[in-house]
Amino acid sequence: MLRRWLARRVTPLIWKLSPRREAAAMREYGIIEKDSGCQILDALDLVAEPAARAQLFQQVLEEFHHADLFEGACRELSSAPVPTPIVTRDALVGENPGPSALLDLIAYVHVGEAAVDLDFQAYATAPLKAPIARAFALARADEHHHVADSRRMLEPFAAGRSLSRVLWKARLLRGWRAYLKAMRGVGQVPLGALLSVLYVLAAPLRGASRRRLEMPPERQLEILREQWARAGAR
Repeated sequence: MLRRWLARRVTPLIWKLSPRREAAAMREYGIIEKDSGCQILDALDLVAEPAARAQLFQQVLEEFHHADLFEGACRELSSAPVPTPIVTRDALVGENPGPSALLDLIAYVHVGEAAVDLDFQAYATAPLKAPIARAFALARADEHHHVADSRRMLEPFAAGRSLSRVLWKARLLRGWRAYLKAMRGVGQVPLGALLSVLYVLAAPLRGASRRRLEMPPERQLEILREQWARAGAR
């Protein structure tokens, strides 16, 4: 509820004050959607039933389509090159998946789709620019169906296991990964502050550094030899 309130009330204000954040956010959403499709694509080898494989592959195509929607919004909004962020990836399926790997994957996908569906709905109805609202509305139309489709897929793969327990485990895992992502963001704040302080402290050296760079190579080599000689004398 807090995330959706922020999406409707706070995010539009932040993006209005800093338009570059709009384009950067669209690019990041596109990368996340594409990675989501790649995660499911990597797990298709675990699915033997043709209908389930086809359904999951259709979801992969739609995730890639969502990535194109957000990337298109990014390009429509940007007037300058937009940096591509590095998104850390936590593989949903390990190298040696066990018997329950497929069920855990589909449960995680279902939990994620349910959360994304509500988030996209909040963004689609927020007072945002037309390219952004359009991208979220079109992507949300697919995500809404993914929630029901993934839920129906869970039952045949459960094989007598408690679905409520499987879903609880998936929600816990998703919450833990969201916490780690948030902590990584928090950890960057002190580093950014430290770099800002170092930049201010180094400002007086700017003129001397520029003069040093403008010296002829022969003079720079001469100064370097003198510094080495003084260091050796010590």
